[in-house]
Amino acid sequence: MKQSLLKIIKSLQGNVFTLGIVDEDLISAVQNNNNIDHFLMLNINQTIEYSKSTKYKPTKKIKIKKIRKTNKKKKIDYSICEISDCKEHFRTFINDTIYFNKKKIYYYGKISEYDLDDLIKKYRRYIVEIKITKYKNDDFILEIDTSKAKTNKLKGTFYRIIDFFTMVFDCFADFLLS
Repeated sequence: MKQSLLKIIKSLQGNVFTLGIVDEDLISAVQNNNNIDHFLMLNINQTIEYSKSTKYKPTKKIKIKKIRKTNKKKKIDYSICEISDCKEHFRTFINDTIYFNKKKIYYYGKISEYDLDDLIKKYRRYIVEIKITKYKNDDFILEIDTSKAKTNKLKGTFYRIIDFFTMVFDCFADFLLS
């Protein structure tokens, strides 16, 4: 899986947003790619010091809920996210990535860490192309092509409301069953 991620990173061009990458080889591949104009690296659960680079766009500490305000509409070309670092914030993060991403989003990690069917279902609402590659040791790379995604403020709000009531219903059902 790591070799596939390195190939993906080497093929990226334009602006890149990364979330949760802690592997030094992946970080150095992003920093050393000459085709990347600017990159923004964030981590939620861990802090990592990045080496100085002219392409790195430093930011103050950004809360994941405010990520949409820092990235304008269709400003980011590619996003690479580690699933364990952002799975708690998928309520808002899915809608936000559709909003600010032009081309593709890559998620990687272990299949057992998150329900991929739920993630795929939430992205399919926006009429995107999804390709999943599974590897040995329970690893995966999920590629989501957002170039033809339709975004609408009303649609995003509607999906957030549906997700909230689904979450409340699931918690209530779990409470009754236990």
